[in-house]
Amino acid sequence: MKLRTKGYDFFITKPNANETFDCNVCSTECDVKRNVDGFSGFIAAMARLSEIHDEFTCPNVNQEWHEQAVRLLMEIEKTPSKRIAALLKLDLEELLEEHLAL
Repeated sequence: MKLRTKGYDFFITKPNANETFDCNVCSTECDVKRNVDGFSGFIAAMARLSEIHDEFTCPNVNQEWHEQAVRLLMEIEKTPSKRIAALLKLDLEELLEEHLAL
């Protein structure tokens, strides 16, 4: 099982705050689990503050290509170079076109 990446392909919200969420990586509508009782983040887990929340997860999160797309997107956001970012965007677009019907 691949690691979900909060803010990219995994989102936690207050119960019923959002009807749907789209993955920030591949734009696929996320699966939702409503009224989950648990920790909503690292700090909440450290403080043992369990709360009811909704979890949205991209259905493609366990696919190798999706993990590669997450890594590309993170690199695009991290690099200070416009040229490198443009090349990475081309790779990301190609990867998504290969695996999704856009």
